[in-house]
Amino acid sequence: MTGFWRGKNYVFDKRFAHAPPKVEAEQKEKQHPLGKCEACRKPWDMYRGKRRCPACGVPSLICRECFLADQNGTKKIDKTVRCDLCVQQGIFNKSQIKSMEQKEFDEYEKKYRQKYGSESSMNDTLKRKRQNSFEECRPITAKPAPNPNAVTRLFVGNLCREHTTEETLQMALPGLKYVLWLNDHKTGAFKGSGFVEMRTANDAALAVARNGQKVLGRPIIVKYQPPDGKSVWPPPGAKEIQ
Repeated sequence: MTGFWRGKNYVFDKRFAHAPPKVEAEQKEKQHPLGKCEACRKPWDMYRGKRRCPACGVPSLICRECFLADQNGTKKIDKTVRCDLCVQQGIFNKSQIKSMEQKEFDEYEKKYRQKYGSESSMNDTLKRKRQNSFEECRPITAKPAPNPNAVTRLFVGNLCREHTTEETLQMALPGLKYVLWLNDHKTGAFKGSGFVEMRTANDAALAVARNGQKVLGRPIIVKYQPPDGKSVWPPPGAKEIQ
């Protein structure tokens, strides 16, 4: 592997800096590190000791000679020795960094308010979006699907994983009695599907007729799924819709 960058990436283990094997070999052969010692400015790319930039707090890139000189006291590394980025930006202390961050936040907030207006109008926008989502959930007019066995248990799939609730599903499929959401066994995350029990066979037939209707932007799957006779229905995890 050769990687897609020049130099080395900082890593949070004892290697400190790491590059693909081929890049490591080429750099050792050419002996041309891209980094520089923050104290003497000679080419260097190995992190030593626990010193950090006094302005921003990132680990300092200090060469072997400067590191040893600082340890034995022959040439101490003072607070004027900072990382390249702090030198370029003229940063000398953490209060300057906080000031820059606050300025960036204020500029972002200003642009955000220019786009969305005041907080009240922003809330109105969110309410309209929510209302539009509910309107989309309202059932379309359809003839009941054939249901000769009077099945009331259905499978519902392709639901929006983030925004589907009992309320939105009940608006799309009136006549819900029980809902059992299907979740991932490992993560517990909603899988976008579940089983439902309708109050009457006619409610179930109307729900199946709405197979393919868009709910929250997704065409839902609705089909008959009668109990197999071996499992208890509704199961303990099912939620009853009042």
